[in-house]
Amino acid sequence: MKIPIVLLTLVPLAALGAPANKFYWPSSNTGVSVCAYLDNAGKDWKCGSNRYSGHKGTDIALSTGNNVFAAEGGTVNHRADGCPVGYVGSSCGGGFGNHVSLFHGAGDETIYGHLGNGTGISALGAAVGCGARLGASGSSGSSSGPHLHFETRVNVTQSNYYSGAADDPFAGACSGPISFWAAQGTGYSSACGVGAASPQSATTCGCPAGTFALWNCNEAGTERVRCVGGQVQKEGCANGCEVKPLGTDDVCKPPPPCPAGLDATWRCTEGGAQRQRCTAGVVQTEACAFGCDAPASAEATCKPMPPQCPAAVGAAWSCDGDARQRCVGGAVERESCSDGCAVTGGEALCTAGCPAGVGPAWTCTADASARQRCDRGLTSTEACAQGCAGGSCAGTVTPGCAPGTYPEWTCAADGSALSRCWMGVVQSTACTRGCTPTAPGMDDACAKPIVAPGEVRGGCSASGGAPLLGWVLVALGGLRRARRHS
Repeated sequence: MKIPIVLLTLVPLAALGAPANKFYWPSSNTGVSVCAYLDNAGKDWKCGSNRYSGHKGTDIALSTGNNVFAAEGGTVNHRADGCPVGYVGSSCGGGFGNHVSLFHGAGDETIYGHLGNGTGISALGAAVGCGARLGASGSSGSSSGPHLHFETRVNVTQSNYYSGAADDPFAGACSGPISFWAAQGTGYSSACGVGAASPQSATTCGCPAGTFALWNCNEAGTERVRCVGGQVQKEGCANGCEVKPLGTDDVCKPPPPCPAGLDATWRCTEGGAQRQRCTAGVVQTEACAFGCDAPASAEATCKPMPPQCPAAVGAAWSCDGDARQRCVGGAVERESCSDGCAVTGGEALCTAGCPAGVGPAWTCTADASARQRCDRGLTSTEACAQGCAGGSCAGTVTPGCAPGTYPEWTCAADGSALSRCWMGVVQSTACTRGCTPTAPGMDDACAKPIVAPGEVRGGCSASGGAPLLGWVLVALGGLRRARRHS
């Protein structure tokens, strides 16, 4: 990576003196190598061979498009733009190609060469602060490939940006005891792409040593740290910090995935003995000694401890001599049974005054179209739209719905409509062509319209389409089943 050789009078390094300004790394990308240092009589600053004859700068291996920053505040005393991708020997931009020269006062100057064409290069005369963006890296001018030529000069006259003399910013056995860097560090690249990434320990203007413009994980892996514009920023990593390749930000690890069906909302487990939720991949489980309550559109909660009833009195009706009793909300509820009490199917019922053949237990009517029972002389009858067997109507009555209504769509007695009860709300829809019953436990359906072969209605042909209402009912039925099993 070479620039044209410009004939200058060589000045002994000892005569140049220390710069009045200290410089910071001119790129936020610290994961790079130095491809060539300044030539100190055939050696680089550490007496190695990573230099080439007559080289007056530090070649930093930046790929095309990396931001280039001011190493210290100053004034743009020269700029060039418009050079295309270059080649060794190109004279565009004086060999630097697209570049910026910053005058820092007291005769100190920095040059940033081989920038990309049209990358927002700073204007002539602009006053810029330390860390200000000057443009982006490229390979313009006399360049064999993308990189940044960073050159420090001393004893410069501002009106003549190429006056004075180039000097090595690194202090070393073969360059002298003076470092131009704010914090030089101990890193060293013996060749491009080999060795330590950067000899800098402070890479951003005004930032403390050991901090960088890119995010870096701390040693414990619990947070990542960076310094931008002199400000140290920290970000905690609850799930640990992941180290990425040099030149890229380290990242906080994402939380592990939650099991299917769990999120941050508390939900009752099957059986209602617990509630669970998952936050940041961690499943939390809480036992519910008295059951779990899952109200609609709200988080599940554990039920509080109910008031205590006598040990012999439970939530179901039980006989107690000529009465029956049960525990409701911690209080004993009693009902008198003047003509006796009997337990049928686990439930205590009063038996007096019932018609012959009708007892306290549910029994099917002779035509299996309904079921009935008698409690204290009062007969209760429920129609079974889908038939009765063993004293039970086909289908399951939804909690909160009136007897005789079901969660499945059920034909009305006259076949003119469908109805169901879902979440305590009765829904119905008219059947203009009558209603077709199906097997017990399945949705009944409105009869399909008769469509002549090839006739098209609503965009669907008779041979391949389906009536719109039928599709609606199928969708509703699918939704019901999905919700019941969620």
